[in-house]
Amino acid sequence: MLRKKEKSLKGRKGFTLMEVLVTVIIVGVLAAIAYPVFSKSIAKARATEAVNLLEIVRSKQIKNFASRQTYVTDVNELGKLTNNKESANTGYIVVNDKYYVALDGTNACAKVEYRKPGSDNAIFTFTTGYETAGLGCTGNVCTSFGDIIGTADEVCNVEIPVEPEPEPDPCPSGCPGNPPTCDPGTTSSYTCDTTTCQWKGSCDPIPGWCDGETRDCTSAEGTGCQQTCSGTTWGTCVCDNVYSCTPGAAGSFQSCPGTCKSDGSGYECTGENDTHYCSDTNTCLALNKTCADGQEQKQTCDDGTTVLTRKWSWKNPNGWNCEFDTAACKCEAK
Repeated sequence: MLRKKEKSLKGRKGFTLMEVLVTVIIVGVLAAIAYPVFSKSIAKARATEAVNLLEIVRSKQIKNFASRQTYVTDVNELGKLTNNKESANTGYIVVNDKYYVALDGTNACAKVEYRKPGSDNAIFTFTTGYETAGLGCTGNVCTSFGDIIGTADEVCNVEIPVEPEPEPDPCPSGCPGNPPTCDPGTTSSYTCDTTTCQWKGSCDPIPGWCDGETRDCTSAEGTGCQQTCSGTTWGTCVCDNVYSCTPGAAGSFQSCPGTCKSDGSGYECTGENDTHYCSDTNTCLALNKTCADGQEQKQTCDDGTTVLTRKWSWKNPNGWNCEFDTAACKCEAK
């Protein structure tokens, strides 16, 4: 069985080179004949669509004239012509990205140009008047229509603007990288310049920025005061030596009337009254000492040039040329 099958396969013949060449030639001839017919059929179908657009425009204009006694001069005022994609432009519309439709308000006529997408050149153009029969046509498809009465411009000479080619995007992917980093205390105004594909802008100082700075301040709370800035805001005034009283304010030291010290740490006797004096930083005593019998009060006064020593009884402490300082008084034997 296996040998018979091998023999059967060996007995078959493939296509000869001549047969393949003849087949290729026949296919090529058929394609050469069919392609122009197919292309012409496609072109006529597109041209017929352009003519249909003109008929739609004519019908709408006749209705407008019947109601308004005038024709519309801007095709955008006619409303949507078809159910296909339509884009409005100044003075014309584009249907399906290929058919450019415009109106001539002076001569009461319309024009349709067929352009390939992305091209500014019309492959064919049809025009018609609203009140006249026949078509104007320019292009190779004109021979396929029997009611052509002239060129497109002869029937309706209206210009349809050439769409400007879009400017190439110099920055399709955006500016490279990230904008420059700004230092603390500044704000970034950098933006991507799409004309040069570069970051443009600057780091602008933030008004009043003082973050981390410190400065001296005055407070009724104490002395050695400072405040610290956070961002643009100065914080509270913090004092190293907090007052226990208001400097210079009247008060009392123990049982003695006195004045708050300049450092606010407490009250002291100042000798400004006539009843007490401060013998040390912690003791407030009566101003006039009373010595025991047989003793006198003795004071040594130093006015900077002369040292005087006086003795007096506690009953007569007045009349001295130096400051009366009872703290320096001593009771001595006569």
